[in-house]
Amino acid sequence: MRRCIILMFVIIFLLSGCIDIADREVRYRSAPISLEFSISYGYYINSSGEGRLVTDCLIFLPKPLNGSVLNLSIIGNYSHEEDVIGDNQAVRWNFSEEGGKRIKIGVSARVRTSSFATDLIAEGYVDISEIDEDLKRRFCGKQRIDDLV
Repeated sequence: MRRCIILMFVIIFLLSGCIDIADREVRYRSAPISLEFSISYGYYINSSGEGRLVTDCLIFLPKPLNGSVLNLSIIGNYSHEEDVIGDNQAVRWNFSEEGGKRIKIGVSARVRTSSFATDLIAEGYVDISEIDEDLKRRFCGKQRIDDLV
């Protein structure tokens, strides 16, 4: 009876995943993790008093280096035109209003990407040795992923 209880305890322990707690091996993914986020940007325009407000505004659409844009929407109920400048897509608003107004125009989108790229040759870069030690201590540390099946 005692052996049976011990054997059942060992089987439950092994099958319950508790063995993963004892396993301290660090596992990393072989490919970048997919990242999805929402972004909204644009302008709030507040005018007061009498007179005419003429707005000519250009906003570039999000363009991930490695990924796609999902659910792109234009914010605001004002007429706009889509424009291409170089290889970038943009939205241009050109409208006029009378009197005091509170206007909100912009872009909202969900972006899915699998990696980020940085320009390592840009002017004004800093070397790793030039980064403040407090920043390194706060934001850099060991990484580990335990969601492998």
